[in-house]
Amino acid sequence: GQFVLDYLTKKYGSPKGKIVEIAGLKGVEAETNRKAGAHEIWDKYPGITFVPEVEAKWLQSEAKDRMTEILAVNQNIDVVYGRSDAMSMGAYLAAKEKGREKEMIFVSIDGLPGDAGGVHAVEEGIFAATCTYPMCVDKAVEIGTKLLHDPTFVPEKTYTMPSKLVTPENAASIYK
Repeated sequence: GQFVLDYLTKKYGSPKGKIVEIAGLKGVEAETNRKAGAHEIWDKYPGITFVPEVEAKWLQSEAKDRMTEILAVNQNIDVVYGRSDAMSMGAYLAAKEKGREKEMIFVSIDGLPGDAGGVHAVEEGIFAATCTYPMCVDKAVEIGTKLLHDPTFVPEKTYTMPSKLVTPENAASIYK
């Protein structure tokens, strides 16, 4: 959220602009959290407007179709916020097919490694940024192991797993 706010402020001199949001599956915790985190920042600024949110079910192909529809009826889009790397890539591909990919930036969440992941998309200049989204498997194994082997272990009520903003400046070093 803050990355997009900073981008819009730099672009226009104040926090304003039009954002497209591409949702995963509504009601899923990751979707709810990814939306809430961004809106916690954006909703303070009435100059930031939104294209009606679309759902793409976490799928690149669905995101491409939804973005094609959005591009047909919306001009002057500043930011596309896909709530997964796959959906952001689908949106980018739709914009590229229409020759409009340079009119807006693409921001994502997942920060997946590999050639199809968001980190690579940042390195290639396709995404302006992505955020790593910790899968928590390592922490779950750690807690499970402690529960099995240490009868005095009491897990914390909640665990906070840190995320990292991935930009062109740090993308090459994220998974090193």
